[in-house]
Amino acid sequence: MKRYPTLGARQRNQIRSLNETTFTIRGNLVVTQNLATALCHLRWTDESRNLWIDAICINQQDVVERGAQVAIMGAIYTNASQVLVWLGPESEDSALAVETLSLIGSQVEVDWGQTPPELKPGQDGDPSFALVNHAIRSLDDRRWRVLDAFFSRPWFTRLWIWQEVRLANFAWVICGTAAISWTVLGNAVYILFDQQLRNPLAVAYRIGAMYNMFSTQARFLLSTLDKTNSATCTDPRDRIYSLMNLVEKVECIVGLKPDYSAKPHEIFQQVVMRYRERHGHLNILSLCEMSGTDIERPTWVPDLSKRRMCQPLNFPRSCWMSKTECSFLGDLEQNQNLANAKVLRVTGMHVTTVETQISIRLARSLEESGTISAIRSGWEHDRSILQGCSW
Repeated sequence: MKRYPTLGARQRNQIRSLNETTFTIRGNLVVTQNLATALCHLRWTDESRNLWIDAICINQQDVVERGAQVAIMGAIYTNASQVLVWLGPESEDSALAVETLSLIGSQVEVDWGQTPPELKPGQDGDPSFALVNHAIRSLDDRRWRVLDAFFSRPWFTRLWIWQEVRLANFAWVICGTAAISWTVLGNAVYILFDQQLRNPLAVAYRIGAMYNMFSTQARFLLSTLDKTNSATCTDPRDRIYSLMNLVEKVECIVGLKPDYSAKPHEIFQQVVMRYRERHGHLNILSLCEMSGTDIERPTWVPDLSKRRMCQPLNFPRSCWMSKTECSFLGDLEQNQNLANAKVLRVTGMHVTTVETQISIRLARSLEESGTISAIRSGWEHDRSILQGCSW
């Protein structure tokens, strides 16, 4: 694997501001303010340091180069000696958040490969988990607030991080001058998730999202698309390209050549066709929703660029995995060109007919529906039971 040289700055005065959001390095390389700040924090003062940074090492304006580099992204992260995660500069109490997570996570080890994940004492941990119990009981309102702020940083919502940290041999999460290993962070997330009944609602949601990232065994395309549905990415085509190195080799997107000159709906349509060819059924249609105004996208092609509003029905296995006879039809003389397919013809079985429909009034807010009151009531009940009990 080729070693990628660093393009960081050795001296502070070699980074010159262009405006509030971009900087230029050594006169000809324009980077974002966040990346310029990261380079200043990650550089070594006594020797040079080799870093591979996609925003610098890939010409983002060249779609051909971008596609070629994305195709080998998995190899880059797998062969890297370590992956550095930059959350941003230090803010008020961010060091306290890292300190709290390190204290909790260093006392235990979690085997995320087991179902459910297996917890055991860390190398320096107490077999009785006494120190962890003490750390959990020490989580006052202030510490919960700083943890909420820590996990609210934009990096945790990005789609590409699933590949970056899951393929890494070792990863450091860096916030200003404070750092924590990805492994220790995962251990802490496990413990905090177990304590979610005691967490404020916002913190519980964010920790739950992180628990989902650590515990998800990204093997199958549909489940991985579902788990990453709320993650964000700038280019909708990355909904597929960012997952190619995470799923099993038998999945339909493995071997797909990244093409950033193609329209997003063309990529999604290609995935549906490859999925049907590979698996023989059309389970992927469960991701389709009747939304949007994209007239170029057939209704049988899911719009993966948007967050789904509904969850797929949990059909019985007898029909959920059934093989499906189908064909893809194009427009007029283009019938033989699957890339132009607009019609999906499926052989099915008539079950019943919907004869009537009714309107259902939905609550305008969670408060109106009583959801918040129910959550609050249940949480107060659980807290009263847990009071006086050690974890």
